[in-house]
Amino acid sequence: MMGKLIKRVGGASNQRLYLAVGLLLFAAMGCAEPRKIVCFWQSFTPTDLAGTYVGFSPAGGYYAWRIQLLEKGGFIARSWWTNVPSVYRIDSWQIRGGAVIINHSPVSSNAPPFSIVGFVDGLDGITFDIAEPGTGWSRSVVFYRESEMEGHILKLKQAMENLK
Repeated sequence: MMGKLIKRVGGASNQRLYLAVGLLLFAAMGCAEPRKIVCFWQSFTPTDLAGTYVGFSPAGGYYAWRIQLLEKGGFIARSWWTNVPSVYRIDSWQIRGGAVIINHSPVSSNAPPFSIVGFVDGLDGITFDIAEPGTGWSRSVVFYRESEMEGHILKLKQAMENLK
């Protein structure tokens, strides 16, 4: 069927063109498995990403996280259920090719060591891969700008209040 259509449109040279375009589309659509594709339309700077972000572990919100990225330094706090939050100082952070590399140290006495590397999802979100060495515990947590989340929550509350 496709061969008849190609012959009608314009012969062998067009057939190669349509075949090439078809293969490109097939490859672009990801024939094997779905993949997360992140496109960076611009280079992000510390000024672009500076701000406060919040994230929750994907397993029902057991962990809540808050990160303040200042242009130089910042803070990380995390809590687990009703435990007292652990606080860390961000000694330095940098952006390398879309990855956010954070060097931090504990501030509170209940702050266990962990590693954290982020991947920029755009100006409103960063996905951080967080792991505690030697425990086997790790999570990938999406962090969103706190101000954006507060705005969404406020709108939802107001919409529900208007129904009362």
